[in-house]
Amino acid sequence: MEKYLGEPDGANEHTENYLEVNKKLHLDFDKLDVKVIVGRKGSGKSLCMRLFQEHTEGDATRYAFSFKNNPPNLHNIIRFSKDIPHHIRSNSWEAIWSYAILLSCATAICFRDEHEKKYFAKITDQECSDLLASYGGCFLELDGPTHPYDIIDVITNEFTYDEFMKLINSAVATNFKNRLLRMVGRSSNICFFLDALDEEIQSAPAILVDVTRGLFFAVMHAARDKSLSSKIHTTITIRDIVYSSIMFSEHKDRYKNTKHIKALSWNHGLISKFTTEKIKWTFDKHKRDFVNAGISSATGLSDILGFGEIENENKGFFEDVMRYLIRHTNYSPRDFIHVGNEICDKILDEGGIDEERYKSIVNKHSEELADQLVRISSAHMLSFYYDDKIDILLDMQADIEEYRKSAPFRDKFTEDWYERMRQGITDGFVEPIKQFVQFIGDDVFTYEKLREGLGEFIREADTLHTKRQNYELHKLENVMWLQGLIGVRRNGDEITDTFYSYTDAGEFTVLPDNQEQYVFFPGLITLCGLKVSEGVPVGYNVDQANGK
Repeated sequence: MEKYLGEPDGANEHTENYLEVNKKLHLDFDKLDVKVIVGRKGSGKSLCMRLFQEHTEGDATRYAFSFKNNPPNLHNIIRFSKDIPHHIRSNSWEAIWSYAILLSCATAICFRDEHEKKYFAKITDQECSDLLASYGGCFLELDGPTHPYDIIDVITNEFTYDEFMKLINSAVATNFKNRLLRMVGRSSNICFFLDALDEEIQSAPAILVDVTRGLFFAVMHAARDKSLSSKIHTTITIRDIVYSSIMFSEHKDRYKNTKHIKALSWNHGLISKFTTEKIKWTFDKHKRDFVNAGISSATGLSDILGFGEIENENKGFFEDVMRYLIRHTNYSPRDFIHVGNEICDKILDEGGIDEERYKSIVNKHSEELADQLVRISSAHMLSFYYDDKIDILLDMQADIEEYRKSAPFRDKFTEDWYERMRQGITDGFVEPIKQFVQFIGDDVFTYEKLREGLGEFIREADTLHTKRQNYELHKLENVMWLQGLIGVRRNGDEITDTFYSYTDAGEFTVLPDNQEQYVFFPGLITLCGLKVSEGVPVGYNVDQANGK
């Protein structure tokens, strides 16, 4: 399928296709003030990070490591972290990340080539030789400029947790860091752009949330430390679930209203504007194809579809096509691009699309999105249950990996089996979550029905309800709230459905309690066979219905 609207994955999209639709957010890619970009999967974090990287590489006063969107080895991180008590895991990883970033600076300075010397002209070759001679052990046997992700791979592969903490807490390591910082103070700005660390968060969420929290704390601490912030600039991306866990903690006031954190939060207005601009751009780029298909101009979705409304039989009125798409895709630019590419494919390659085909494409994608979010929710709940028993999960993963390696040959069947078994480790609560949704049975439901459904879930999975750190965030209703699977319906002069937004993290990180009505994300209707209630569709503001 041709990518008419662009690549859904920002890691592969052309940076010149970036659209700024939120003037209040405005990212100045030439400045280094932003340290953390927060967003859900598919919100545009990777594309923004690549733009920061490109602008930095175009500045002769800045040294930047090459952009990497392949994170450190997950299995090694899990194996390394199993010995860290979960209540200090984030703090431990803060120290590890801080060391990895500093060591990366040291490798850039000491192993510079002729081209790179201009960035470190005030640091002599003799100083570099002396640092290597005095603190060679602190370099972990590295012999060239090394990215922080690669340093994490070395740490987690070559050391145990206790061994490495002994190294970085030693007097030798302290002297190394102090001497290195004095050298860094005379260098050009050294910039790191760290993306995709949580790309595999579904596979090991408990550990990767803590690892990413540690990176967040390391970066924000460095931003406040003048000895670090004047020359070392690290920008990272983190998922909304990680940011929520931080803002739910005692740290929330420290990170409110800071210029260093930008949240890519999408609402109806922003995603609508994004959709309109993307369609205009797509029409201009493929104008000949659209004209041949009988479309002479396009300023919005209705222009390329050939109709502006679709009949919502269940609700008894006609619904705007844009609003129908938005409420089924969870305000996600990536998901809109996926759906938009398929719609354009049907229009340009098959000669058109009717209302039923449009609804079918949108509903199918919404169901797939709901299934993905349920699996992510399952992984978070399972990780909570196993948090103190991570060895159990590790042993299960190791057994599956060992069987895969011992197979007499590799074929599609073996690889499919391996992937199903590996995924099955984190899918343990998929069916219970679906059963909870099916027990409630309706897309709009009361608080009493919610409590009844949760009571049934607790009886089926009572082992989850053990008090632990951040227990509230791991309750089923709060996990589903954070993933956008449950929302709150408020009835007044107009009916408004509210879903979680991480711009409100710390205030609404848990599902609002004792509300009159709640709603499920529309994709769950087909995934779990829900009954569609009468009245306003989920995610639709009643005052914008046309009343037909």
